[in-house]
Amino acid sequence: MMSLCLQLLFAILLLSHLISAQPSSKILLNENFHSYQTGSNGNPTWSPTKGLWQVIDHTYVQQSDEYDCASLLEFYLNESFTFEITFEHISGELGVGMIFSSSERSSTQYAEMVRFDGASTILTGYFQNGEFNATSSTKSEKIDVKKKHTLLLKVDRDNNIFTLSIDGHILKENLPLTYLAGYCGLQSSGNRVRFHTVKLTRTQMRTKPPDMNWVKQFTLSPTKELVIPNEHKGNVQRYSPLGHLLQEIGTPARSGGQLYQPSAVAFLDSSTLIVTDRGSNQLHLFQINGKWLRSTGWKGKEQAKFDNPIAVSSNGRRQIFVLEKNNNRVQVFNDSLQVITDFGSDKLIEPFDLAIEDSLIYVVNTGLSQIECYTWDGKKARWNNSISYGGGEGRGIGVLNRTIYLSLVNEVRAFDMNGTVLNRFFGRSLNF
Repeated sequence: MMSLCLQLLFAILLLSHLISAQPSSKILLNENFHSYQTGSNGNPTWSPTKGLWQVIDHTYVQQSDEYDCASLLEFYLNESFTFEITFEHISGELGVGMIFSSSERSSTQYAEMVRFDGASTILTGYFQNGEFNATSSTKSEKIDVKKKHTLLLKVDRDNNIFTLSIDGHILKENLPLTYLAGYCGLQSSGNRVRFHTVKLTRTQMRTKPPDMNWVKQFTLSPTKELVIPNEHKGNVQRYSPLGHLLQEIGTPARSGGQLYQPSAVAFLDSSTLIVTDRGSNQLHLFQINGKWLRSTGWKGKEQAKFDNPIAVSSNGRRQIFVLEKNNNRVQVFNDSLQVITDFGSDKLIEPFDLAIEDSLIYVVNTGLSQIECYTWDGKKARWNNSISYGGGEGRGIGVLNRTIYLSLVNEVRAFDMNGTVLNRFFGRSLNF
């Protein structure tokens, strides 16, 4: 009897823990645009990515006739939610809808979209590297463009689906999500439109959603732990080989800690982690237990300053190599974070990643669609050759036993040192 009571008590405690861990319902935004000055673009709550967005007479007006105009909210959503907007068409062919699950707030390069195209066509799809891919285009009952209408998006993260309604009538139901988390906002295409109200509500979930979304960089520890910089949470996460979260390193900058938008990680040794932060343009060292060691950097073009540090690696001499996308260079530091030299500014255009094997350094030169190969002697780098990889945007790079592996969208290519393609691996990437 006592054993049964203990089991029941344990079950109750476990259930209460699970319930408390579930995201609860909460209104995140109830917007009527009365708090803005006339002419404001909505900042800081709203971030226009394209178009001419202004608050006029307590409404949010998009006045450009360009296509794919958007303004995104400040909330990063990794949960179930409803997004409700009331809009009024002004002029042009009706094109109005919503952006959601956008990887960035400053662009819609990777995002989902639902939109009215004309008064009776519903278009759904997603942007991948800025290119729109339609998943459905269907006819609906024609709406009166001279009246206000309410569009409602329901995102269900328990089942990773969404439903779209207008004026209480379901237009699309239980469509699969392509991207699972991100920013949401308003969309206008080829017309002028007025938004009267916006309401964003977090909704109850059965379970807490996983937090591993929009992974751009990662590294493996000597014990095969997965270490991932989480830009949206402002920390670095360690996972076991089975996928269990072991630790979160760094305190988000908004709450007085070190990290703002950690962009890349690498190991200096088995107990020391290197972290680049493109939000603060800094380079950090942490012990693997999370203790901060030292930092350097600020935004700038001089040595020991950074502009969008996007990748990092180290070599056997405990030297640290930081790749900067906007400064088009690699900076090299010792383990005290003192700068040794920099190189690559004469070759690199929008570089994306780098890899090191022995004395050889490989940089993905996305702007020229090629890999730049350098030899490092401990003090300076010498350029050897370029390997053209042709079409596709180069992403990540790795080197093993003199074989170069380059990831592109939905593909990995293997090259030898002379640039000969050895193999190609194809697949459909998910949620990126």
